[in-house]
Amino acid sequence: MEKIPTRKRFMNRERYDPEDAYQYCRGIPSYHEDEPGKTQIGVDLLAFQAAAYRSYSWILTLRGDHEQSRVYQQKEKEVIRFITSHF
Repeated sequence: MEKIPTRKRFMNRERYDPEDAYQYCRGIPSYHEDEPGKTQIGVDLLAFQAAAYRSYSWILTLRGDHEQSRVYQQKEKEVIRFITSHF
């Protein structure tokens, strides 16, 4: 959670060709494409991660494992804190 990984957006290409709308691109795990060449980073993947921590925390609570439930509540808070501090 300390840093956001980066990598080249286009695999095996030197530069972006705005005339080629269907060029082969490396998958980006969380993004929104407004216009070709103007990709905007999104937070959907991180939001799913926070929701998963919250859900698992509830499962642990229902099972009576309150200590582990608090661990996952804290993990959810850390992801939310990361989102709010970077986006």
